[in-house]
Amino acid sequence: MKEILLIKVWILLLLFVFSLQAFGEVVQSPNEAGKSRVISEKSAMLWLKHMSAAFEKLSYRGVFVYQQGSYLETLAVTRDASKGRNRERVIHLDGSFREMVMSESGLTYATAGKEARSIKYGSLMPMAGKFTDSFSEAYYKVRYASQRTDRIAGRKAAVIVIAPIDQYRYGYQLWIDTESSLMLKSVMFDGLGKIIERLQFTQIDVDVKLSFEELAAMDQGDVKSNQLVNIDFSSEAGGTWGWEAGWVPDGFSVKSAVQRLSPDSEDKVDAVIYSDGIANFSVFVEPEKSRVLSQESDSIGVMVAVSKVFRREKSYFHVTVVGAVPLGVAERVAASVRPIRKPLERLKKRSKE
Repeated sequence: MKEILLIKVWILLLLFVFSLQAFGEVVQSPNEAGKSRVISEKSAMLWLKHMSAAFEKLSYRGVFVYQQGSYLETLAVTRDASKGRNRERVIHLDGSFREMVMSESGLTYATAGKEARSIKYGSLMPMAGKFTDSFSEAYYKVRYASQRTDRIAGRKAAVIVIAPIDQYRYGYQLWIDTESSLMLKSVMFDGLGKIIERLQFTQIDVDVKLSFEELAAMDQGDVKSNQLVNIDFSSEAGGTWGWEAGWVPDGFSVKSAVQRLSPDSEDKVDAVIYSDGIANFSVFVEPEKSRVLSQESDSIGVMVAVSKVFRREKSYFHVTVVGAVPLGVAERVAASVRPIRKPLERLKKRSKE
């Protein structure tokens, strides 16, 4: 479970968001350069769309700081979007060497003195499209934090707030570069307005031509890969035992499902990701050998993990819920997981809702 948590934290720390008072020039809509205009929710949403496009189209290199509570670390990132590619490399600049390389084929992570591994999570990786028009404004309200720009890493930034309407998700504040539309700073805040996670670039070079050495460092090479297969929603073959989450917050739906081999047994682990377009959590279910009913919770910064063992007739199963959602949400989802007779058909139906 800790391996899964580590990977998810790596992924999510690239995407989350922040808040403070803004100052500077009057904010302009990204498609109205050089023209002052009345600030509106519509133009705030437009910034998010441009930000998503910038992540996909621009190559860049930079240094950023990441903070959760008293934990603070400095990291370097290099992104290659040339020739339609989508690759990114992140290196920890503090402590022992750690790196992660992401590409279309999967995610490779490595630490000092350990063999690199590749995990083909595919669409389970909530990368640059996190804050886009794919989320429902029925659950989040988007607005400007101020009619003035701020300044981050020497660049002017528009400040956008994404506020949830209920207690089932966190809120965000984003500083978006007015020139490139890249996110320069972000914060996540809880229902009381307390900042629980912060990311901020201290240096960034935008739309750059990366060196041969930088591009070569993103090649994953022949690394050890965990076996992973997609769940086929069109078939009920495979003899799976089956399960479903009996409760998820309104607005969340199944976005992806995979099946992989457990790292310490020959059993298959079902993994399903639920998302509302911004927030997401994963549910992992696998056979449990200990045959002991139990439930426990843990957290790593904003990431929570809830583990529960339940029984179905003579069989025992282990449920793990992992995500950047309030602890109460993860606990309620884990407690609601139950076996079903036709798992793939139920997942197919839920994914269409």
